[in-house]
Amino acid sequence: MNLKSLKEHLILHDFEIVHSEVRLLIEKVLERIPENYLESFPSFSIYQGSAEGFGYVTPDYIVFDPDRLFKIQDQVIQTACIAIFFAHFYLDHGYETEDSGPFSHKQTATKELILDWGFSMEWEEYQQWIKSHSS
Repeated sequence: MNLKSLKEHLILHDFEIVHSEVRLLIEKVLERIPENYLESFPSFSIYQGSAEGFGYVTPDYIVFDPDRLFKIQDQVIQTACIAIFFAHFYLDHGYETEDSGPFSHKQTATKELILDWGFSMEWEEYQQWIKSHSS
């Protein structure tokens, strides 16, 4: 799926992404994902809704919680969160399993994919943000 068709799919299947800032961040993240990954990106839908964190990934869709996402007030961290959710979806990491945890295989694979997509600065800042908010 190329960027144009992915964006068209996003627009057709976003199911009430009414928060315009979320839509813009999603589009900016998609524009940065290398074309070779976009071509193999699975079909999906995006929802806007409540979540315990910034959102969650299922095997078929991604949910973002704009209220929690924009409490951060740092676009680099917001971008990292969206890219991380896309990476989890791309890697078919829907729902938590017994393999979850900070150093799990899923986290390592997600980090490698995020870095390969070109989000290294966002990843590093997100990790620093997590450390500063975990104590």
